[in-house]
Amino acid sequence: MSQGWKWRLGLVSGVAFLGLIFLFPSMLPPGSVPPAFMPQARLSKGLDLQGGLHLELAVQTDKAVENSLSRLGEDVDKALKEERAKVRDVETTPKNVKVVVRGEESASTLRSILEEQFKNVTIENEYDDGDKRVFVLTFTKDWEEEIRQYAIDQGIETIRNRVDQFGVAEPVIVPRGNGEILIQLPGLGTLSADDVSTWFEKTMNDEGVAGSVEAAGTEVTVTFPDESSAETVVDEATRRFTGLVKEQQSLQEDGSMKVTFALATSKRAKALIGQTAQLEFRLVDDSVSVSDALANGPPRGSEILYGKKKIDRATGKEIGQPVPYVISKRVMLTGEVVTNALMSVDTNRAEYYVLMEFDSRGKNIFAELTADSVGKRLAIILDGVVQSAPVIREAIPGGRASISGTFTRNEARDLAIALRSGSLPAPVEVMHEIEVGATLGEDSVEAGRLSIIVGFIIVVIFMAFYYKLSGLIADMALLLNVVIVLGALAALGATLTLPGIAGIVLTVGMAVDANVLIFERVREELRLGRSPYSAIEAGYAKAFSTIMDANITTLIAAAVLYSLGTGPIRGFAVTLGIGILSSMFTAIVGTRGVFEYILSKPGVRRLSI
Repeated sequence: MSQGWKWRLGLVSGVAFLGLIFLFPSMLPPGSVPPAFMPQARLSKGLDLQGGLHLELAVQTDKAVENSLSRLGEDVDKALKEERAKVRDVETTPKNVKVVVRGEESASTLRSILEEQFKNVTIENEYDDGDKRVFVLTFTKDWEEEIRQYAIDQGIETIRNRVDQFGVAEPVIVPRGNGEILIQLPGLGTLSADDVSTWFEKTMNDEGVAGSVEAAGTEVTVTFPDESSAETVVDEATRRFTGLVKEQQSLQEDGSMKVTFALATSKRAKALIGQTAQLEFRLVDDSVSVSDALANGPPRGSEILYGKKKIDRATGKEIGQPVPYVISKRVMLTGEVVTNALMSVDTNRAEYYVLMEFDSRGKNIFAELTADSVGKRLAIILDGVVQSAPVIREAIPGGRASISGTFTRNEARDLAIALRSGSLPAPVEVMHEIEVGATLGEDSVEAGRLSIIVGFIIVVIFMAFYYKLSGLIADMALLLNVVIVLGALAALGATLTLPGIAGIVLTVGMAVDANVLIFERVREELRLGRSPYSAIEAGYAKAFSTIMDANITTLIAAAVLYSLGTGPIRGFAVTLGIGILSSMFTAIVGTRGVFEYILSKPGVRRLSI
């Protein structure tokens, strides 16, 4: 009799063991770390299972093109003046840049400049207006498309940098085409200060660490006896809780360590993700009064911008009207030179502000700007709103500046994060948002777990009742199939979602399908008078082609779902595909190995099927 059962059972046992090894980290409690020699990847829960925030954003790529045209107008104007050309006007519109020069010599100079320095710019139109020559400039189609794509790519990178500040594990931030970005932040906004403070108290008590824990609103402050005792507990807390951000850590005079944590809420996340954070430093135009500018229009080269709306912190309502300013259109410095930004507090006035540090280039520009503009006002503008406009008293060579205003603690903190992670190249608009609460996520997990258990039990009972001992063998294969599927998903670092659970439930039903086909073939062979071993061989051989045809068509459907679907649909396709391959493996290789092993024993003359 063939000894093929040895390699078959050995192979199935090895694969099942690997499945358990990869699944082990996912079975550990949150915050626990598996041994170093074991895989570290975990099977994480998706947004619909643990709650969190789902956003669909549209990048306003037209604004990115408009901003690039604005910079083009400034650069062309500067280049013409360097060549001493007679420039009458440079006007930027959302679609093009109009350059007005006087004389053919200046027109020829402009053409040369465009040919040598601006190869991605084309002359859309050119005409005479009296003694002036008007050029209408636009970007080439290819370059405009590059600007739009850069706005999307850079937007994704900037948003990812901001989300990383919240400590969200495995966020989903992907493009969806047509300038849209899909963002899923599992676990965000599901954390409560009470849960965190309770955990700190219990952990510190269990480890014999003296200290105190205070929870207030969305902040938790923990005081440790020393720095060494704080390090371990803090690291474990940030690993354990999604959305728990270590905001500040300071050594006290008595040697104790005070650590302040902030809870990332969905509201804060949406505000931070959607904030363009385009920072500009521009001089205030004091050549005209604000009232004259409002009545007759601002001077050429200036515009009217407004200050931040004042909010009554007690009522949350606006107080008065925003203050208007006449601001020069020339941008002296931008947020590109900011290397670091930190929230700080003015203890004398009890106000929060953001302290910025510039790189070497920004430091030199800022020092030169302040030295040349003593006595003038410098407006600090964020997303088109004047945050402050202090008078420059003296040159500031230190490479630092601050943004002050009526900031709350969270506003100042989030502004610092936005400035550190960089500005968005174009504004974004929230097209669709879903906030899944922690309770709904837990209900989904429980419903998914119950559906798998009930489906598994029903299949096990049916197979054992209808196919007797052979049915129990199929049930064993079904259990191995679930272990292998979950182990494979864990090895891939997959995120388990409700559609993924649906795929597992479907796999539970499909896993016995192959065994049913085989068992019915074996029954037919036994009725024809074949021996048990011959019936097994014939049954598996004759059912093989049917099993392959059925599963290959399902695999093709799963491949189509994966290639055309997004997010949860892809998760369902991956789970279904892995489940099909696993069920074929356990049915064709595993159960046959068990039957051959049983029939290899002396005295076995019949099958319980």
